[in-house]
Amino acid sequence: CPQIIPRCQWRAKAHQGTPIPLSIPLQFLYVHHTYEPSSPCLTFPNCSRDMRAMQRFHQEDRGWEDIGY
Repeated sequence: CPQIIPRCQWRAKAHQGTPIPLSIPLQFLYVHHTYEPSSPCLTFPNCSRDMRAMQRFHQEDRGWEDIGY
């Protein structure tokens, strides 16, 4: 299985807004992935840069609270 990298390690910006706590049990769960970046990142610095760019696009250009997970 791929390693899960926490947001603090790729230097994510803070969530803009108020997160909504989850209620257990969940009624459903969506698993989503993106096709961007179009070429795979092969090093941690490049992957981190790509994640920050995606977050910046979603927060600043789209006006979303965070990455559209």
